[in-house]
Amino acid sequence: TMLPADAATGGAVSGEVEKLTAKTRELQSALLSDLGGNRFECFRAPTTLTDAYTEAQAFQAALADDPDGKKKRRMMEEEAERTKKWAMPPGESLIDENHAPFLAYNEEYFRHITAEDVAAFVPEGPTKLEDDPDFRIPALGRYYVLEWEDEDAQEAERRRLYEEELRRNPPPPPPPEPKPKKKSHKKKATRRDDKLQVQVVSPMENPDEKAECCHVCWDGESYEDNPILFCETCDIAVHKGCYGIVRIPTGDWNCKACVFKKKNPSKRAPQCCLCPTPGGALKPTGNGKWCHLFCSQWMPE
Repeated sequence: TMLPADAATGGAVSGEVEKLTAKTRELQSALLSDLGGNRFECFRAPTTLTDAYTEAQAFQAALADDPDGKKKRRMMEEEAERTKKWAMPPGESLIDENHAPFLAYNEEYFRHITAEDVAAFVPEGPTKLEDDPDFRIPALGRYYVLEWEDEDAQEAERRRLYEEELRRNPPPPPPPEPKPKKKSHKKKATRRDDKLQVQVVSPMENPDEKAECCHVCWDGESYEDNPILFCETCDIAVHKGCYGIVRIPTGDWNCKACVFKKKNPSKRAPQCCLCPTPGGALKPTGNGKWCHLFCSQWMPE
């Protein structure tokens, strides 16, 4: 059941629909009367590309089968051209302003250029364009060439005066160059100093001498951003940055060698592959060996 308010609304909508239907019918009647009662066949657009291709092939086949197809099409085109209401006879305007006022208004702007149009741009009278001051560029001269010539003349005069002064007062001859001494090919006798002793570069054998120094850089200063840490097992001192410690642990800290010995008690203690000094700040290498960080900074010469 429809409520009273809904019934009133539905009645109003129905009335508006009836009015629109009546107006549409009036427009259709007026359009048919303007067309002279002629009706046009409705055109059904193809729904898919396949249908359009099929219809085009069928149309071409029909034209090929009908020998008079071209003649009929030409006659239809001539009839359509002849029945155009805006077409005018040759020599007159191509547009009838009574039937196409917009085209007639814009015809002048889209026509072909004639000789009269070109002549309108040529100035009247015997005046030539090269005599018109508006078409002439005044000559500025070649001032830069004159300035360069003056500079060249001044430079030549200075060079002449300098050469004349050299002729009057020639400079003294340069002193003879000393003969280079010949290098002696005799080898000097090498004398071994007993006080010098050749040693292998390695960490200190007695780290107790500098117990609080970093075993990598041998600096005993502990910094806020790079403090010195002591191994809980072997008590070696290293800077956080020198040993490559990413994060300082909250509890005890052990070096890499002590961690390895705790995990593998049956294996031999790590030993530096570059020097015979035991202990120290050791870290594993890529090939499974161990090396002092101090020794890894030295390269053979």
